[in-house]
Amino acid sequence: MRGIPYRLLIALLSLFLFTSMAFSAPTLLRCSETPVAFSFDRPENLRCLCSATENAINFLRTIGLQTSDCITIKLVRHIASAHYHSLFGAYDPANQRVLILAYAEAVRRSEGTQKVMGIELTEDLWCSFAAHELAHAISDPFLNPRGTTHTAAEYIAFITQLHVLTPETRGKVLAAHKDVHAYNSVEEMSETYYLLDPNRFAVKRYLHFISLQEPAEFIQLLLLQDNGH
Repeated sequence: MRGIPYRLLIALLSLFLFTSMAFSAPTLLRCSETPVAFSFDRPENLRCLCSATENAINFLRTIGLQTSDCITIKLVRHIASAHYHSLFGAYDPANQRVLILAYAEAVRRSEGTQKVMGIELTEDLWCSFAAHELAHAISDPFLNPRGTTHTAAEYIAFITQLHVLTPETRGKVLAAHKDVHAYNSVEEMSETYYLLDPNRFAVKRYLHFISLQEPAEFIQLLLLQDNGH
């Protein structure tokens, strides 16, 4: 350290420590007027999250679901798997916590032969998982508290996720499941089928939803049934 004044050295070390702490601490950012905030430690991970969640909120409002509370979505590097499915997002109704796997980690997890909803993972598809979990958070207060299945919750989450995709990405997902047909009724929506193949389950529900003439009315009836988490 010869040649560097002691006071200058102390100042430089202090600046280094302050900068390191500033960049390592999670940052909270709210997306414009949307009641959604993201907690993250790498700005590049935000990508298309704001637009995806804004589209999700607008869509949910059209089917009678909205919130006045600000929901925080935390970007993390690990999410425990459930039902043996590889998760990119999670919602815990017990503490109203929404988690999304950081983009770099999601890409790493999907590398190789593993596809996501039948196609290669893209930023657009990754951001749709934020919309999926946000739909869970917003719809949760509307669910029948006596619910014992995932029917209503996952119906709303999956149609929201597919809705916010760009037409190009959504078209690829549907093309990858071209042998899948829409459900004809709620009675056909099996909990077992959801657990065995959530991707095909998602497409069947989306196709059912877009075939409805009164979608908002259907959602309200679905919420009244014995469905939940």
